[in-house]
Formats: sequence, structure tokens, C-alpha cells
Amino acid sequence: MLSAYGTAQVSVNAIVECPPCRPISGCGVCWENQQQADICTINKSMVMRSTKKTDLIIRPNPVVNGSFTLIYTEEITGKITIVNQQGAIVKTIEPSNTKSNQMTININLESGLYFVIYYDAQKKEKITKKLLFTK
Repeated sequence: MLSAYGTAQVSVNAIVECPPCRPISGCGVCWENQQQADICTINKSMVMRSTKKTDLIIRPNPVVNGSFTLIYTEEITGKITIVNQQGAIVKTIEPSNTKSNQMTININLESGLYFVIYYDAQKKEKITKKLLFTK
């Protein structure tokens, strides 16, 4: 019986910095050169910019003392509507010249579940969040 074993060893001295979008330990993918790694970084930053998600945060939630803060990912410029479970409008707020991404609202409501609806007129986007009032 005849068998042949052969091994080849290749030594590469190039240093390729892997960008955060594809760390070697995370996905096992690496590149042959720095240009390929840089292209991945450029493509990821373009995707991140185009898919930036806006969100509305309410703090504290549940509301105990009638005061809560809305925090938006951008400047608050749209219309804010608070509705009860039956869909009746409890309060409408149209902020003007806030120049801020935060707004504190003071309102006394009965204990229960309400909904905050924020309509961003610039983005033509509507965000609805649950709001719980407790006494």
C-alpha cells in the first residue's frame, strides 16, 4: 500500500484590521486585504444611516404623581395626543419651538391605561405608546 501525505504551510505577514461589523470571533469571516474590510465598514455605516429608527420613550411609566416625560430620538415638533381605552381624546398638545427631544407633561388622570400618540409631521410617522396611571 502506498500513501502520501503532504502539507503546505503558508505564511502571511499582512495585518488586516477587522471592522466592528464583522469581528473575527463573531462570524468567522475575514478578508484578504484591508480594502475588503474597509468596504464592509462603509456599507454598514450607510445602512445604519438609512435605517435609523425613531422611538418614543415615556418615563416614568407607570405614572404616579401625574407628571411624566416624553423622550424622542429627535426634536419634538409634532402633535401629542393622549387617549383613554375607549379612544376618547383626553388631552392634545402641540409643542412649539421646543428645540428639545424631551418634554415633561403634567396631567391628572384617573388610574388606568391610556395611550400616547405622537405624530411627527416632518417624517409623516405616528408612534403609539401605552401609558399607565396609578394613584
